[in-house]
Amino acid sequence: MYFVRLLLFRCGTLGWKGWLI
Repeated sequence: MYFVRLLLFRCGTLGWKGWLI
């Protein structure tokens, strides 16, 4: 999910969770 990816990337400091989803 593109939206979820950006959200997790900004919320997460590492950002690895964002690209995982």
